[in-house]
This record gives sequence, C-alpha cells and structure tokens, in this order.
Amino acid sequence: MTPDPGSGGPETDIQLTGLHGPARTRALTIRADVCGPRQQFDAYEGGLPSARYLGILADAAEVAGAPGDYVTWLRERPCASPGG
Repeated sequence: MTPDPGSGGPETDIQLTGLHGPARTRALTIRADVCGPRQQFDAYEGGLPSARYLGILADAAEVAGAPGDYVTWLRERPCASPGG
C-alpha cells in the first residue's frame, strides 16, 4: 500500500466506480486504537423509507430504552407509504 495524499492513510485495493469512496474508520479496542480504511456509499439512492421500516426502527428503539423524543422523531418522519 502507498500513502494517499488526500486522506493521510493507506489506499485500499478496492476500486469502485462513482458510487463509493474511501473513508477512514477509528475503532477503540481493549488493546489499542486502530485506524483502517473502509468504503463509504457516496451516492444518494433517493426516495423515502417505508412506514414499515420506520415503525420497526421506532419499536426497537423504544424497547431498547431510547429517549422518547428520538422515538417520536422516528415515528413522525416522512415516509413513502400513503399512510405516513
């Protein structure tokens, strides 16, 4: 691997066309802080999430003990379904 002048980190061997770009990830482990490359989705695929998907997320957040304002925010988000 050679240094990437744009990110200060190593380049990856993954070359994807236009939709993905390189990014750096930092992970804290028991032994050390680790930085490494990953691919990030850069393109917007468009559209809104479905009401079913947002409902599942909101229900799971509620069960997990997420703050009420976050659960409300999820439930009130615009969605692709006619009922939302």
